[in-house]
Amino acid sequence: MSSSAPDDPSTPDLPTVGTRRPTIPAIEEMIGVDIPCLDHGFVRLVDYMGDDHAVVQAARVSYGRGTRRAREDRGLIRYLLRHRHTTPFEMCELKVHVKLPIFVARQWIRHRTACLTGDTKLYFDLPNALKRGGRSRHARSLADLYRRWHEGSTHPIVKKKPTFIERIDPERWYSVPELARLVERAEESFRTYAVRNRIVHRRVPQADPRKPQIWVQGSAYIEWARTIPLARVPVRKRLERAMLRQCDERTGEITHTRITDIWSTGTRPVFKVTLEDGKQLTMTEDHRCLTSDGWRTLAEATGLRLREGGGVNWRAAECPAFAINGVPPHRDPDWLRARRAEGLDLEGIAVQAGVSTHTIRKSLKKWGLQHSTAERGRLSGFSQRGQRRTFVRPVVFTPEWLANIRAARSGEKSNFWKGGVTNERANIGRWTREHAERTHKKFNFRCSLCGGQERLCAHHLDPVWNNPGRGMDEENLISLCSPCHRRLHAQNLEIALLFAVCAGSPLFEFWSLHPNTEPRPIAKTTTPGRKLIRSWARIAKIEYAGEQPTFDLSVEGPDHNFVANGFIVHNSVNEYSGRYSILDREFYTPDSSNLAGQSDTNRQGRGDVVTGPRADEILRMLREDAETAYAHYEALLGISGAAAANTTGEQLEASGTPAPEGIARELARINLPVSFYTQWYWKIDLHNLLRFISLRADAHAQYEIRVYAEALAELTRRWVPDVYEAFVDYQMEGVSLSRMELAALRVLLAGQQPDFAALGMSAREQVEFKERFGL
Repeated sequence: MSSSAPDDPSTPDLPTVGTRRPTIPAIEEMIGVDIPCLDHGFVRLVDYMGDDHAVVQAARVSYGRGTRRAREDRGLIRYLLRHRHTTPFEMCELKVHVKLPIFVARQWIRHRTACLTGDTKLYFDLPNALKRGGRSRHARSLADLYRRWHEGSTHPIVKKKPTFIERIDPERWYSVPELARLVERAEESFRTYAVRNRIVHRRVPQADPRKPQIWVQGSAYIEWARTIPLARVPVRKRLERAMLRQCDERTGEITHTRITDIWSTGTRPVFKVTLEDGKQLTMTEDHRCLTSDGWRTLAEATGLRLREGGGVNWRAAECPAFAINGVPPHRDPDWLRARRAEGLDLEGIAVQAGVSTHTIRKSLKKWGLQHSTAERGRLSGFSQRGQRRTFVRPVVFTPEWLANIRAARSGEKSNFWKGGVTNERANIGRWTREHAERTHKKFNFRCSLCGGQERLCAHHLDPVWNNPGRGMDEENLISLCSPCHRRLHAQNLEIALLFAVCAGSPLFEFWSLHPNTEPRPIAKTTTPGRKLIRSWARIAKIEYAGEQPTFDLSVEGPDHNFVANGFIVHNSVNEYSGRYSILDREFYTPDSSNLAGQSDTNRQGRGDVVTGPRADEILRMLREDAETAYAHYEALLGISGAAAANTTGEQLEASGTPAPEGIARELARINLPVSFYTQWYWKIDLHNLLRFISLRADAHAQYEIRVYAEALAELTRRWVPDVYEAFVDYQMEGVSLSRMELAALRVLLAGQQPDFAALGMSAREQVEFKERFGL
């Protein structure tokens, strides 16, 4: 970052303004300085908030600066980090500008800033209502979704058997066989509880293996009997399938997307925005919302400024309208006006809106957009003249008439008669249902005629009405799908199918051998759900809501937005967008020392380094592919190669209007490989920054993202040295042990050799344990 010299006459004399916030000289000198990463990337510090003392202050609350010695502050920080107290570390924040390859960004994307409060409700549509042609909105709070996403749902496991606590003496020690006999439970259950440390016990080694070795005190059993454990059920897969409402940015229709991740980044200042229609959403000032002027952050759209004392200033007159959840299309005059401008008639508008022509006719009249002259002519009485209209008196069926019809067409006289329903036929039906599963398995769970799998039925090849003796013969059953089964019986083709099987004809040709029959019935199609399109509402009020825990989520594309509390909001990362700007001719090429093959033991890792002619060939292919892709990108934009040589994307964009032969930037970028660079601004609190560094600076992480994590680690070391020291001691260079590893370590300290398999450790866990302790 360059600046003008003090004696530069073009630089005005600006007054020096001091600051009351804590500053750290070691990190102040890093603001605006690029930390190089890879071949073209960098990490640049933009701003920071807080220091080591801010963590201590958040933990102690009631103590001011100077009331504790620096040694005690350092000890408190180490205690907080050692015992995983996270909230005090969320009081410090860092903001950086990052330039990185796209494939590195895809790994980084899970660690983004969050901007919505936990009480925000996300709007989902229930699938059953959509199948019926309607919509049933289901709202879930963001905090509840975050908990379920990461922890699953919980429910108590109530003990079904009586515990017989009254039979147990709290002071006495019981062997497992004795305790199991007293409380009427299996001995193996208590041995399992002891191995899994679910009940307090004492192990007494015995020379005779027939004597009990596990002893449980009565008070320990009573505590276990009164404890109701909670079962955790993972529900992430179910949440990933939930139909979250999303806005199609091209048509404005409210469609659906799916959640890919949910995360939290701590406590941040938030503002409650209230619209004129009553909708409210609490968010940070940098969260992006869809407005009538496009995607804008709350601060950009409203000119938001926080006054001393908690007041808020914002531009009410210049503020654009905000996009909201939506209304049915036929209730939006702008949507109707656009459809009329396209030249659509009543039927065309009704199809797009998903309603009847009568509904469209009433809506057009309400908004003064009545039918055209041609449409009114088709519906007028003049166009219907000359048509013959006759009145047909409805036939009245008397009771005597109906009785005669039933007598003439019931029983064996009916053309649908096939033996009727008797007790024997009912028993055959029950037997058929019991053997249906075995029949379907024999035919590989597919229809014998068409190969379909829609509601399979077990069909009697030789019909029961034709040969009752084979009604319970399993060899007489074949598997048919529901459409084929209905068609076979409706057209009385049972005997024809029997003859075809006896003649050895291929069953998949059966329908082609009966050309005079109706085509196979098509399964009933589902009615499309009731359509909604976005609508607009202006802001009525903005209030400062203090500092609250915030969350955010990522969704599937191509439109990365979702509906929250009725607002249409966007993901929080502010990335350099190829939809609006021209990308630079910069791509990542790995160094020859980092060019390695696939690891034999780790599907996510690298193996031996590739050297020699093969390495040169790979690097050449990577460079040529990237250069070719960018040349095609320029051609799609309509930019000549000579004009683009040694020119950045910003310079190309400022050079003039797009060429007429070029296509849109959002389409031209789709062929660029993930080695090209992108940029974004990233804001994160200290707690989540440490989590990012521990994950991405680990030796097992991919080299490219590890370079960026190490750059952030250097900034963190300068920023909060006491926190970083404790972080390295307890997390980066510390060891976390599982229950099995802790048990194995106890055995080793006792001078014995542990039985890893008996402790429940897999082969890979055994290898990692031995490598960790150099065994």
